Amino acid sequence: WRCDHRQPYVLFPYWSIASETPGSLLRHDPAGAVTSVGVQDCLTWQGDRNFTVGPRLDSAVQVGGVNVFPAQVAARLKQHPLVADAAVRLMRPDEGNRLKAFVVFIPEAIDSVSSLHDLRAWIDRVFPPAQRPKAVTVGSVIPRSSTDKPCDWSLSHE
Repeated sequence: WRCDHRQPYVLFPYWSIASETPGSLLRHDPAGAVTSVGVQDCLTWQGDRNFTVGPRLDSAVQVGGVNVFPAQVAARLKQHPLVADAAVRLMRPDEGNRLKAFVVFIPEAIDSVSSLHDLRAWIDRVFPPAQRPKAVTVGSVIPRSSTDKPCDWSLSHE
């Protein structure tokens, strides 16, 4: 808890730092049982009881108030029979506030307009709303930087 957004959070009395397990807290119940609980965010400690919250550790992004995991969405897109590879990320603020996908179709999916229509219908059928990529860009290879790391892409205008 905290009383002022400019101040660090303070652990409730029944919580403590799990010093032997980084990224975890210990919850002490009234009966004396102790449970280790993983945290979803990077915590910067200021002593044993005070902390500030940093970036997420679990790779989730917020879409419409729902935690979504882009890697899981990409893995599910790859289950479509026409998709050879896929990447998913949150749109940049100037693009919107949903997910976008970059897909590589299998070589047999020559008619990309028909393939894209089939993929979009499948996405609407199998994904919950927050997980549905609102923009799908098609290309021959997932965009990568000169150091071979995944990189962002522009939205296609279909």
